[in-house]
Amino acid sequence: MHNDPICKTINRLLAFFWCYQGMVPKLIWQHPDELKIWQVLGFSEVWALRAVYASGVAEVIFGLLFLFYASKVLHYFNLLGLLFLLLLVMLLLPSTLVQAFNPVIMNLAMMGLSWVYVRYVASLRHSQKR
Repeated sequence: MHNDPICKTINRLLAFFWCYQGMVPKLIWQHPDELKIWQVLGFSEVWALRAVYASGVAEVIFGLLFLFYASKVLHYFNLLGLLFLLLLVMLLLPSTLVQAFNPVIMNLAMMGLSWVYVRYVASLRHSQKR
């Protein structure tokens, strides 16, 4: 299914979003909010920096999965993971929810792409059975 042009587009977009979010605010520039999340969880500044770096690497790897191993299961993990991350930010850093560029918009957009992928693949399979 991932050879379909719509599926490819969705997977490429999600790969870009995940890789960007892993690299820019975590690996290249450690954004203060990224550090603050880990510090609110009880990490020292040194360990918070390490956790930010590790989460950046994990996000880049997860993003690359959309290019090389895309599947419906991966999109379900994406939906659950983004929901979890959004709830975590809502609890730990609610002030970020009202900023101009906030996690609500990005997470909902990425969740929407995965939802469209799952529904689209299901409709393709349903139409192939006929």
